Amino acid sequence: MRRQGEKRWSGRASFCPKMMTSLRERGADGRRNLSQRGGASNVKSVTCNCREILDYHFEVVHSLKEANSPFFLAEILPLFCHNVQTTLRDMSRILEKEPVSYYDIEELYFKLRGCTSSIGARRVALACLKLHQAAANKNKDGCVMALNGLKHEYKILRRSLDKIIELERRIVSHQS
Repeated sequence: MRRQGEKRWSGRASFCPKMMTSLRERGADGRRNLSQRGGASNVKSVTCNCREILDYHFEVVHSLKEANSPFFLAEILPLFCHNVQTTLRDMSRILEKEPVSYYDIEELYFKLRGCTSSIGARRVALACLKLHQAAANKNKDGCVMALNGLKHEYKILRRSLDKIIELERRIVSHQS
């Protein structure tokens, strides 16, 4: 028996397509290199201030950079940010219309939840759950409040990612 979200999830072929393709292509090598090194301890210096914002998935993504390309993280994070901003904007537009399409909100929830989980954006992924619950209850005010909370968490994440992107670009420019 399928859970409620599984039917829609399997029908979504394009959630964060470029990012997911890149992660999939580089994933096996990155995971292998991560396990050979005994973890991603060198990532801790970059993400030490971001522990409550990012989870271990970010360390895996960071290890993909080390395994495949020094530019990987500097390329994937802006793509992730663009995808999240687009999704949040689309959610806002849906909530402005009457009647609200809760089905569309849930579709975008699954897209956003997948993107944030794959990059390790823990707090944003958790904030997505409140939006999902409000949409499942067909509660417009709850959706608006949850979306505002989601935007707030994304702003916090974005500040941290901007710092990480800047550090990655400096590292890459010094290695060249």
